[in-house]
Parts: sequence; C-alpha cells; structure tokens
Amino acid sequence: MPYLESRLLGFLLWLAGFVPLVIFLQMCLGPIIFYATWSVPARRKFSGVDFASLPSRTAEFLATAAAGLVDEGFSTAAHLYTPAKGMQDCYVSIWINRATGDAAELICVMVRGGRGLVLASHSVGFATRYPDGTAVTTSNSRLPGIFSPRASVDAIRLARIASVSLLYRIHRARVVHVGPSPKPVIRVPGAEVEEHLRYEYETMVEQVRAGYFWFDAPVNQFRPTLKGAILMTWKLVFPVKQIRQWHTARNTANRLRAIGMWDEAQGMDSEAVQARI
Repeated sequence: MPYLESRLLGFLLWLAGFVPLVIFLQMCLGPIIFYATWSVPARRKFSGVDFASLPSRTAEFLATAAAGLVDEGFSTAAHLYTPAKGMQDCYVSIWINRATGDAAELICVMVRGGRGLVLASHSVGFATRYPDGTAVTTSNSRLPGIFSPRASVDAIRLARIASVSLLYRIHRARVVHVGPSPKPVIRVPGAEVEEHLRYEYETMVEQVRAGYFWFDAPVNQFRPTLKGAILMTWKLVFPVKQIRQWHTARNTANRLRAIGMWDEAQGMDSEAVQARI
C-alpha cells in the first residue's frame, strides 16, 4: 500500500474511533457537570440597565428592535438587568401593546471572556396570554430549547427571522389561528415586571412537575434532577440536537403553511438575518 494511502487510512480509522469517543464523553460527562453546577433562582433579582455600558452590537440590536416595536404599537414597560453566574449577563427589555394585550421581550444574553471577548445572543419574543393560563408565544431565539415543553403554551421559534415587523405579523396570525379566546389577559400598567417574574416561576414549577428540576427550598433555587440533567444535555449533543432541529424545521414549516405565512417567512434573507442577530 502506498505511503500516503496508508497514512490516510490510519487517519480515517483514528477519526472513526475519536468521534464516537467525544460523543460518548459529552453524553456521559455533560449531564454530571450539568447536574452538579446548574441552578435557577426561584426569583431573579433585577436592576436597572446602564445603556452606556452595553456592547455596541447589543446596543444596536436594542435600538433597531425598539424602533420596530414602536412602529407596531408597543410602548416600553421596563428595562431589566441581571448578572448570572460566572461571566454571563442578561438584559430583558419588556414592551406592551395596550391595544392587543400582547407583550414583547427583547432578550440579550452576553458571555464575557477573559480578554473582554463578548459572545452575545439577541432575540425578540412575543407573547399573548389568556385567562385560562394558556399562551401563544413566537420568538426568533437561536438558542435551542432544552426544557420540557409547557403543555399550556403554544410556542414557535423562528430563528431566521430578524424583522420585528414580520415576526409580529406571524405572531398575530398565530393568535388568530390558535388562540383559545378572543380576549387575552389585559396587562396592568406597572405590573409588567411582576408578571414576568411570575411567568418564569410558573415555568420552573412545570419543570419540577415534568421531573427536570427539584426545588431546593433552603436556598430558594431550582436544581436539575439526574433525569433532567441527562435529557437537557442530550438535547444539545449530536445526533440528538440535529434530529430535533430537523423535526422542528418540518413542524414549523407545516404550522406556518397552516396560517398562510410560509411564503413570506421563506422570503427572508438568511445572510441578513445572521448579520443582524
């Protein structure tokens, strides 16, 4: 066998053994790390946002998204900041459309590196909630969901859509199509932050019921169960992640076709989306 061919064969054999090993370690060690280190406070503590200290990309995203929300009839309700564990920060900007009862949240999660590097995830989410506890939500978050789906929430994630206007049109079409009632919950002015915190808490309570978390009362924290740590980790690991992405894409396409928004959503330029989010 020629030298180069033997070297190539050796590399392919090494790769064939290395890749499964990496996947195995992720699936085995990942849940252990997740289980030992992660927790979610039962009530997050927020403070005001110092806009002057925001990274330029985040400030630009907030300004662009805010302008789009104003055009759609939204007004600002609160700007919140919470430092998470380690080098991660989270900003939440809450907006309300008083005419429709819809809420919008601009969410920015930033991870700061040791040399000042900032990795940011920016998203827009719309929510319409109803007196029976159900809700319709539409977001463009690029982060895959790892929690157990809430049965009371009809949620869809459209990561390729950066246009606030288009995302909101899709949300309104979904509300008309799948909303359980023509009368959503009317937002009480001044109570938006408490409602946000209550919704977060209800989400975590449902995760407890699903067996993903347990409540550590002495420290007022939700912590993952072993079952939850395994399932949430595996949802982020090959090949489970790719299978879920494929299934979600098909499901999303069918749901958009059902409300007549598929063609318009397909018209978005993916490169422009990547540049803006």
